Amino acid sequence: MQMLEVAYEIGGAQDPPDYIVGSEGLADIDATWSYDKFLEKLTDNPEMYAKNPEKLCEIIVKYYSDLWYKSLSVLHGYKDTDKIKSVIDSFANALIYSRYQSEIDEARLDAKNYDSEDRIYKDLYDFAEKIRKDVPDCKIQAKRVIDLVKDLVYYKGRLGIFSLGSHGLSIYLPDNPESYVDYLYKDLQFAIDTKWDEFLKTHQTESVVSDVGATAVTYYPSTSGGIDHKNYIGWSTYNELLDLCGYQVYKKVGNEKIYNLVFDSKYNSYNSYG
Repeated sequence: MQMLEVAYEIGGAQDPPDYIVGSEGLADIDATWSYDKFLEKLTDNPEMYAKNPEKLCEIIVKYYSDLWYKSLSVLHGYKDTDKIKSVIDSFANALIYSRYQSEIDEARLDAKNYDSEDRIYKDLYDFAEKIRKDVPDCKIQAKRVIDLVKDLVYYKGRLGIFSLGSHGLSIYLPDNPESYVDYLYKDLQFAIDTKWDEFLKTHQTESVVSDVGATAVTYYPSTSGGIDHKNYIGWSTYNELLDLCGYQVYKKVGNEKIYNLVFDSKYNSYNSYG
């Protein structure tokens, strides 16, 4: 399946391929494979496809998309596993500590699904887009996920109504924490390296942070001792600052746990609100 977990595993291999062709959802067990149909193209012009392998990948996607009415795609650029980890960790942490857990639950249920029985494989872009629209304190991280998917998906099949909500890359996303089944998922490099499975298993019953206000901490990496100053701000200021900063991460400075830590590239500083 064309899942981020699979791409991450392959991307971290010793000699990964340049492209991955796959289906976002499950292929029917009695599906017609007919390899000869696209291999004819390769045997007719091997030199051309050796120089432009992505063109052969496109042919494969077009052929099987028309045959199966499934969402197939071509991935490229997944070798940068550090980038993938950074984006997913930021997103997962933001979701875990969000003040809008009910909206996250709805997005989790409504995201494009590829397994009608178990409902555990969903379109990553579609989920992130719903989060971006409906979860204010996660919109920056969600936008980074959307951009990541755009970077990774080189080409995807177009099936009209059949492809609504499909953007070429799925992820393990059960409807709720109770539906999370390990199956050895924890042994995947993706689960080991990122906090995605921590998000999947997290059930928040109340907000992690107060609705009244927040303590602001500016941390300059080059400053001895770390924390430069503190002051009290309201949530309106907090949201304005989120719009100005690049992305959210989480860090521990000294003995003080700092979550919702935002890096401001303009001033080379980390700003924490929590």
